[in-house]
Amino acid sequence: MSVTSWGGIKVVETRRPSCPTASELQDWVSLPGLVDDVASPEPEQVLASAMRLEAISRRHPKWLDAYQATLVCVARLAQGKTRQLLLATVLRLDLSPRRRRELEVLVS
Repeated sequence: MSVTSWGGIKVVETRRPSCPTASELQDWVSLPGLVDDVASPEPEQVLASAMRLEAISRRHPKWLDAYQATLVCVARLAQGKTRQLLLATVLRLDLSPRRRRELEVLVS
């Protein structure tokens, strides 16, 4: 925010949050499919989806709040790198203190 004077009148300029980019909108639209794919029986598909979800959670964790229950469940069942990615993703979400403690135990 900046304040400038224009003809004796103070003008306050505020910055609006930037609009999402086209790739961010594409990520947002693909969220339901990514969450479905993370529970797929195909390990390669699961890992690819977990990687995309983790990347999205770094920029827009609130986008994933609606999928919290599914992601927590899958993170508990996953193994190896997929589990690490899903736990990192889930821990960025707005979790209850009890659920956060349960998941932090899985990380360590």
